[in-house]
Amino acid sequence: MTDPDPLIEFAAALRAVREAAGDVPSAELAQHAGIDESVLGAALSGGMLPSLGVTMAIVRACGATPEGWEAKWREVAAAHLAAPA
Repeated sequence: MTDPDPLIEFAAALRAVREAAGDVPSAELAQHAGIDESVLGAALSGGMLPSLGVTMAIVRACGATPEGWEAKWREVAAAHLAAPA
């Protein structure tokens, strides 16, 4: 059994924040976060680790408490860098 991919889990956590905010439409959420809709889509898909700034912008735009998100982001970034290619 393989361990869950931290990047996929991180994206799932971001999607959960979005859902808790009322599943805000992508265009509206991207506008409130001050990011491009394609950047939002990439962040929520788990295909790439969004920058810390993008992560925090999404969390804040959803009205969630940003506390703890920087630590989560750093954990995933460290795991992602340590993962074999």
